[in-house]
Amino acid sequence: MAPAPNFLDGKTAQEAYAKSRAAADAALAPDLAIAHSAHGYLLADAHLTWNGANAEYRRALELLPNDAAAEFAFGNMQAILGQPERAVELTRQALISDPLNALW
Repeated sequence: MAPAPNFLDGKTAQEAYAKSRAAADAALAPDLAIAHSAHGYLLADAHLTWNGANAEYRRALELLPNDAAAEFAFGNMQAILGQPERAVELTRQALISDPLNALW
C-alpha cells in the first residue's frame, strides 16, 4: 500500500528531514522565533526528541511571546511530557492569540 500523499516514508522521508534540518539549523543563526519553532517540530516529529523540542518551543516563545503557533506547539509538547495543566493554559493562550485558527 502506498503512503498517504501527505506523508513520506523510507529514503524519501530521510532526505526530506535532512534538508529540513539543514534549513532550520541555518535559520537558527539569527535566533528567529519561527526557526526555533521549526526546529522544535523537526525534533519532535522526525527524531522523537521531546526535551529538545520542548526547549526549542520555549525559546520561540521567549523571542516572540504571543506567537499562537509556538504557544500551541509548546502546549502539545507539555501534554506529551505529562504537564496537562500547562498544556491547557498554552492552548487557551493560542486561542486568544489567534481565535480564528481552526487547528487549535
